Amino acid sequence: MIGNDIVDLKLVLLEDKASNLRWLKKVFVEKEIELIQNSESPNITLWRLWSMKESAYKVAVKKTGIRAFNPKRFETEILGPCQGRVSSIYGIFQTTYSITEDYIHSIASDSFDNHAVSGQKKSDIKDLSAGVRIGLVEHFQNNKPQFIDLNIVMNEEIPFLYSGADQLPFDISLSHHGDFVGWGYQKMLLGEIKKAGRSPLKKR
Repeated sequence: MIGNDIVDLKLVLLEDKASNLRWLKKVFVEKEIELIQNSESPNITLWRLWSMKESAYKVAVKKTGIRAFNPKRFETEILGPCQGRVSSIYGIFQTTYSITEDYIHSIASDSFDNHAVSGQKKSDIKDLSAGVRIGLVEHFQNNKPQFIDLNIVMNEEIPFLYSGADQLPFDISLSHHGDFVGWGYQKMLLGEIKKAGRSPLKKR
């Protein structure tokens, strides 16, 4: 299963959160605060860690159904320039992220051997919720043309991808913030489908 989060930097960098120790202590554990404060770009590091936490939380919601985001319970670790790990009581999540001058985009997965595909762009329409759906559907149309009549259905705030009346065996994640939309998807393994209580051919 996967989760993703995108952060529009022009919005979050309006405020110097990295200098607000009181706020930092509400969101990050001590080792994360040290990493932020010792970073060459404290606010970029802060929002990179935040994005990792958010994306991992979205996976945890899918796994457990629990919706209680306590960011300090999702502890982040940077493993490389574009890789990280988030540890929580709900499991360990592998993360990848990209940072540009405009946004930070993170993908988290609880499957270390199952490749996740991601995408992001500046939305062409003001309705970002619609924009991110269009972005993912267009990606599938361009890269997986065997699937037709694609649409995204929300069930308890979790998105599911359908081709006509058939649910496709892809776990998907949608996010948007500011001017940007981000998405990710991952081929679901049979065991993951059964564990999630979902069938790839489940009728609506």
